[in-house]
Amino acid sequence: MALWRNLASLGIVMAFTATVQAQAVSLGEAPLVDSYCHVQLSMSLSGSLKLQQNGKDVELKETVTAA
Repeated sequence: MALWRNLASLGIVMAFTATVQAQAVSLGEAPLVDSYCHVQLSMSLSGSLKLQQNGKDVELKETVTAA
């Protein structure tokens, strides 16, 4: 009985979702007159790698920057 109820519920949900349609919306913007944008992105990362070499622990320090 519960199986038929679950299948019927699934069928009803699928019937209603098939009829729903989304509206098209344009997300574009017109260019602004006499204006500009300047975007700058920078990243800085530092850390260390811990390794074993010939049975001894070795720590390598790493630093990275990007722009």
